[in-house]
Amino acid sequence: MNEQQKKNFRIYEAVSHEAAMDASEAGVDLTDEERAEAYRFAEEFRTSIRAKRRADRAAQMKERVRPSILVMARDAVERWLRELFAAYPTAVIAHRDLTELSDDDLRTALEDALTLIERMS
Repeated sequence: MNEQQKKNFRIYEAVSHEAAMDASEAGVDLTDEERAEAYRFAEEFRTSIRAKRRADRAAQMKERVRPSILVMARDAVERWLRELFAAYPTAVIAHRDLTELSDDDLRTALEDALTLIERMS
């Protein structure tokens, strides 16, 4: 999601909140059917935003992480990182508890580590 889309979403959220507050103060009651429709609409909107964010992250990963790492399974990435930790025990990275990282974060960490090693060689 780019900055303009983020800004538009924040504006949408603010306007929606204000409209809901105004309706509440004016005593506008929704029927159960209208309320259910509103919840469905909001959930569909959130779902589309999550899908867009996933697509954006995938595109960023393809630009930032080499293809050979992108296709690796989680256990292979973890194994390679553990080997790097063993080979470079004084290396410092943000997270050594790999179980807390998402698969994408693991791949990014491996890419960062390999890039740093290549620059230092």
